[in-house]
Parts: sequence; C-alpha cells; structure tokens
Amino acid sequence: MSLARALKLFDEQGHEEWLNFVIEASGVSDANANEAEEKRQIYEQYRGKDDQPLYFTKENVTEMYGPHETKKIDVFEKLQKSLSHEQ
Repeated sequence: MSLARALKLFDEQGHEEWLNFVIEASGVSDANANEAEEKRQIYEQYRGKDDQPLYFTKENVTEMYGPHETKKIDVFEKLQKSLSHEQ
C-alpha cells in the first residue's frame, strides 16, 4: 500500500495525528522552541534592568563591548562626516 492510499484511509483525527508525528520526528517543534528562546535572549540583551531599551553612546559601548566595537563607531562617524549633503 502506498503512503497516499494510507493517508486517504485516515479520518480527520488520523490526519492530525500523522501531521503531529511528522512534525515531532522532523524536529520542527524543537526548532520553534529554540527560536523563541533566542528571540527572548536577544530582547533581554538590549534592555536595561528596568526593561527600557538601551541607549548606546560611545562610552557605554566601550564599557559593555570593549574598544573593538568603539573603533567601529569611530569609523562610522568618520564616514558620515566625509559625506556631503548631496550624497
């Protein structure tokens, strides 16, 4: 018997059970849970203790992420200053 024929024999609940099995076996539910956890961690990473969004300045970027990230800000500032209004 082919899979297509077997699926035709299922009632609505059987189809739902089959889909649940396929989703569980493929790891989709685990991937969704991991994605939700990653989003939560990213959200918390950019929030302060009082759940306010962080406001980045050169000084607090240096404190939080070190001089390498501050160099990136310096490069961006130089680039921004080098552009004319027409650009």
